[in-house]
Amino acid sequence: MEGEGGFAATVLTSDLDDTATTLSVASTKDFLDVDYVWIGDEKINYASKTTTTFAGCTRGVDGTTASYHASGYKVYNDNANVMYNVLGYNVSVSNTALGTFYTLGQAVLRLAKIIPRAIAWDYSFLSGDLALIKYIILYPLSAGLIFTLAMYFRELILGE
Repeated sequence: MEGEGGFAATVLTSDLDDTATTLSVASTKDFLDVDYVWIGDEKINYASKTTTTFAGCTRGVDGTTASYHASGYKVYNDNANVMYNVLGYNVSVSNTALGTFYTLGQAVLRLAKIIPRAIAWDYSFLSGDLALIKYIILYPLSAGLIFTLAMYFRELILGE
């Protein structure tokens, strides 16, 4: 699986034997506070992180095998974690630790914060011939989303 990658990736900064419970990496930016990572064919759960380490690791989870990994080896999370990174937390961990009601409430609140980002998306990367996509498709979709949300909140407030 080396060469695969997820939403967040980094590299080991020191060798890792098969019994280590702390991973030293270049950066843990974009990784969740509690989650799992992949190194090669090994899946590793971690209980906490600092800016350059994953700590409290359980090695070889979900049927994978704990093994030696050399410094410089790629460390990454699954592409499935994109949703968790957008929300800012792991839904399943939160549900287990804090309960379904709290987790659902947090998910709704965090999704509400994402909507303005989706509406005001920066389409400046589309230039030249691709600029037409921006003006013909993307801006009208953003305007439609704004209009739909405005109508929804109007109905919600007026009770219609």
